[in-house]
Amino acid sequence: MRAAPHILAQNEKGQSGLWAFGISGDFPILLLRVRDGESPLLREALQAFLYWRSHHVTVNLVILNDQDTGYALDLHNAILRKIRLMGAEASLNQRDGIFVLRTDQLQQANKILFETIAGVILDEKNGTLAEHAQRLTIQPTRLPKFTASLSPTIDPEPTASLTLSTDLQMENGLGGFSPDGREYIIHLKPGQNTPQPWVNVIANPQFGFLVSESGSGCTWAENSGENRLTPWRNDPVTDMPGEALYLRDE
Repeated sequence: MRAAPHILAQNEKGQSGLWAFGISGDFPILLLRVRDGESPLLREALQAFLYWRSHHVTVNLVILNDQDTGYALDLHNAILRKIRLMGAEASLNQRDGIFVLRTDQLQQANKILFETIAGVILDEKNGTLAEHAQRLTIQPTRLPKFTASLSPTIDPEPTASLTLSTDLQMENGLGGFSPDGREYIIHLKPGQNTPQPWVNVIANPQFGFLVSESGSGCTWAENSGENRLTPWRNDPVTDMPGEALYLRDE
């Protein structure tokens, strides 16, 4: 019941970003988004907070008023009245208590921070607490169990040979440069390899991978030395792969 992965990825702030709102960040945060106050979700969240409090479980309840700017104050006052009626007024703006914030007064970075740091997010548009919980029981659709099988030793339909270019520059029997000099074209016969792995590196600032002429390689995020996602064997003789991609026809 946390924020979506793409929201988490946008966060650029740490725990200290909460301090300006009087929130330490030392306790779990339940984030409640309220738009009109008509749903029983606000009452249920306050009940949960008081229940936890009675059992000495410390949780910060952060209530975000998502109502449009012109009406935000009406809902803000309604939220405070509900807190008083529930007997939780003493916990308002306390280190281990309840905080009521207006979304229209938050910078985008702070909105993302709250969604990132919240252990659970409840939203009026998604119904009651029971309806939120019921969604957790919905099982995702899964593929049937995979049954592995060996490939035939002989390809029943051999791949047709490609037509080799006759105007390669500096042709050496294994390949050569294209006439415009923008690429190196390798042509290998079945069972033939280059004397050493021919490696291509494809990358941008966030992601990259390398792949050799035999199809092996590895993948990384941002830094190929520090953030490898799959192993790099660094063996120029055997060219051991560090990853494999399985395609499954359903």
